Amino acid sequence: MNRGVSGNKSVDLYARIKPDVWNEKPDVLSILVGVNDVWHDIWGCGVELKRYEKVYSMMIEETLEHLPDITIMLCEPFFLHGAVPDENYEKFSAIFGYAKIVKTLAEKYDLLFLPLQEKFNEAAQRFGEEKYLYDGVHPTVAGATLIADAWLKLYRENRKKGIMRYEYSGLR
Repeated sequence: MNRGVSGNKSVDLYARIKPDVWNEKPDVLSILVGVNDVWHDIWGCGVELKRYEKVYSMMIEETLEHLPDITIMLCEPFFLHGAVPDENYEKFSAIFGYAKIVKTLAEKYDLLFLPLQEKFNEAAQRFGEEKYLYDGVHPTVAGATLIADAWLKLYRENRKKGIMRYEYSGLR
């Protein structure tokens, strides 16, 4: 089930976590959030880095408490050059700090991490940025396919290893 909502930030995901995830009791949860936290901050309504980390951590911890057998895959937020980020590129490049937090949280909670920025960079070098993110942030069909293929590859690799279930034993 896709519960993504266009324009949502980490705080919006956190507000919807109970009905969208806990009540549904999925086996696997993928989280991809961060671009809007940065983008909306340009207009003063984004989520600053420290708060992003805190909210994201709470989302993970509480989900693991409610669903101890769930597999969680954290997806790296990404962007390319394009109409949206190029207007405020210096501010938009803050996304790299948000991506670092996602990777750190995946390591801290022993979750799957899906790096996407490098995959988009490589694809854009070969075929052009607009082919994958039509405005620098929103995926085209090719961009969505790139994400889906990378997600499936990571999922299958870890399923074969037999480590798809995370057993929550409290905070480390």
